[in-house]
Amino acid sequence: MEEKKTVILYVTHRIDETIIERYVNIKNSVKNMSDVFLLFNKEEENVDIPEGIIPYYFDVESLNNLCYEPIKETIIPGSNHFAVLQFFKDYPTYDYYWNIEYDVYFTGEWDYLFSSFDHIDADFLSSHIERFKDFPNWYWWHSFHLNDVDLPLSQMIKSFNPIYRISKGALKLLNNTLKGGRSWGHHEVFIPTVLNYFGMKIIDFGGHGEFVIPGNEEKFYSSQGHNNGSMRYRPAYYENEVTEINKLYHPVKSHESPEILSVIVTYNGENWIKSCLSSLEESSYKTKILVIDNASQDSTIKILKTEYPHITLIENTKNIGFGQANNLGFQYALDNNYDYVLLVNQDVRVEKQMIRELIDCFSYISNYGILSPLHLTGDGLDLDKNFFRYISSGAPIFIKDLILNKIRSRVYSCNFINAAIWLVSIECIRRVGGFDPLFFHTGEDVDYCNRVIYKGLNIGFSPYAKAFHARENRIIPDLRFERYYHKYILSIAHLKNPNLNINYNRYVFYILKEAISSLLRLNLYDFKSNFKIAYKLFSIRKKVLKNRILN
Repeated sequence: MEEKKTVILYVTHRIDETIIERYVNIKNSVKNMSDVFLLFNKEEENVDIPEGIIPYYFDVESLNNLCYEPIKETIIPGSNHFAVLQFFKDYPTYDYYWNIEYDVYFTGEWDYLFSSFDHIDADFLSSHIERFKDFPNWYWWHSFHLNDVDLPLSQMIKSFNPIYRISKGALKLLNNTLKGGRSWGHHEVFIPTVLNYFGMKIIDFGGHGEFVIPGNEEKFYSSQGHNNGSMRYRPAYYENEVTEINKLYHPVKSHESPEILSVIVTYNGENWIKSCLSSLEESSYKTKILVIDNASQDSTIKILKTEYPHITLIENTKNIGFGQANNLGFQYALDNNYDYVLLVNQDVRVEKQMIRELIDCFSYISNYGILSPLHLTGDGLDLDKNFFRYISSGAPIFIKDLILNKIRSRVYSCNFINAAIWLVSIECIRRVGGFDPLFFHTGEDVDYCNRVIYKGLNIGFSPYAKAFHARENRIIPDLRFERYYHKYILSIAHLKNPNLNINYNRYVFYILKEAISSLLRLNLYDFKSNFKIAYKLFSIRKKVLKNRILN
C-alpha cells in the first residue's frame, strides 16, 4: 500500500515555553515521517518564533480573503476550520492534514496515535461524533446552512474538533462548498455533516457509538458523557491531572501560563483609552484584550479602529450599561476557555507587573473569586479615595499595617472592592454568574460582591499589585442628583443582598418616613427624591426579591 503524505498543524495564537515544548514533543515523536507546522494566529506584528519551529501564519484579513461566510465576525466561535483550509490551498499536496489545538495533550508518544490510523482510509477522524438524535440540545445545530439544500436535523452530525485528521479530498470538497458564501455553519456540525452528505467516510477516535471502529471503544479518549471525559469543552485540566496513558485530553492548561481575557467597557472614553490600552500591552503578562463599546458619541471608536485594529472590538448599538456590557466579556471568556477575566475601567492604567502579581497570588491561595490591586490615584501619589474608604472599613488590618509601614500579608481579605479593576477567576463566573441587569451603572459591583460571598468565595487585594485610577479627570455631575441616585442603587443592592435577608416593606417605609420628615422641614428637593426612591423600590419589589432568591 502506497505511503500517504501527512502534515501536522499545531494551532496556537500565542508563544510560550509550554507551547514550544508541546510542539517539539510532536516533532520529535514523528521524526521525519511527517512535516510539522505551527499554525499561528498572528494577532501581533512582532512575534519571535524560536529556531527549529516552522510557522505558518494566518490572521483575520487572510481568512477574509478566502471569501467564506463565517457564523460570527470573529474566528471563534465556529470558524476555526478556515485556517486549515487556507493552509490546504497553499500546500495542497498532502494526503492527510492533522489539526491539533495547542491545549490538546496526549499522554503517550504522538507517533503511536498517528500511526494507529495510518491504515484507516477515512476522510475525517475526530471525537464525540454523534447524530442529532444522540444530542438534540447541542447549541450549534441550527447554525448549519448548505446552499439550497433543506437538510433535516435528523441527517446532521456533530463532532468535537480540538484534534482531527482530514483528507485532501475532504478539504477540497469543503473549499468548493464554502467559497462564494452560500454555505456556512459551526465547523463541528459543518464538517461532519457535509462530508457525510456527500458520501465521505467519517470515523471516531474512540468513545462509543456507530462511528467508532470495533476494538477502539474508549481507546484514545474516555467519553463519560458530553463534558466529563478526557476530551471535553471545559473545565480545563492541568498537566498533573492527566494520568491515564495513551489518552487524549482537552483542554489542558499549564500551571505557569493561565490565559487571561482583559475586558474594557468604553463610553466616550477618548481621554483615557490610549493610556489604558498601552498599559495592558506593556504589561509583563500578556492578555487577550476585548473592548466593548457602549455606543460612544466621541472619537473612541475611531481611535480603537485606527490605532488598535488588532484588538477585538464589540460595538453595541446603544448604551446597555456597565454590568451588561461586562457580561458580554464574561460570556466571551466562557466560550473561549479563558482561566481569568481582568475587568478594567477605561480610565485605569495597570502597573507593568500587576497582572503577574495577581496571577501568582491566585496560584497559592484558595477559595478566592476576585483579586484586585491597590487602586492609586491617576498620578500614583495616593490611594484612590473611594478605594481607601472601602478598605478602611473592610480591611482594617491592612490600614493598621499601612500606618506602621509593615505589610505582613500578600493578600488582604475584604467584603467589597469597586470594580474599577478586578481579576475574576472563571470558576467564580461559573458559580456566581454575571452582573445583575437591575443595575445600569454603579451598584452592580456591590451586588456582585454580595453574591460572591454568598456563594462561598472570598474577595481580596494584593498590596504588591498597583493600578492607577484617573477618576479625578471625570466630569462631576449634579452632586444632589448623584447622592440620591447612589442611595437608590445601594438600596437595591442592600435589599437584594442574600446574606442579609432584609424586610423589604419595612425598609421602604423607612425611606417614606425620611420623605415626610423632609417635607415637614420644607425641604422639597429631599422630599421629592426620597418619595421617588420609595416609589421606585415598591415598583420593582417582585423583581428584586426574585433575584435575591435566584442569586
